[in-house]
Amino acid sequence: MSGARRIVSLVKHNERFIFRFAPGQEPAVLESLVQIAADPRTAFDWLDAALVSYELGRTAADERKAHGARSRRSSETYRS
Repeated sequence: MSGARRIVSLVKHNERFIFRFAPGQEPAVLESLVQIAADPRTAFDWLDAALVSYELGRTAADERKAHGARSRRSSETYRS
């Protein structure tokens, strides 16, 4: 799964903000959100940063749940 990529996007009016990243790079994406939200030249504001940040967390949690389910299935198969 080394080539796995995540995508979180936000559509605001006629603009699209798309964040592509590898698993584990969420802290770097958060830093980018802060820089973009702080830039008065962009339409991306702090509420947008909060929404995208929430989606990042949700995506990571979903991935952890899926990984945990796969791990449990593997250990159950091994015990059988």
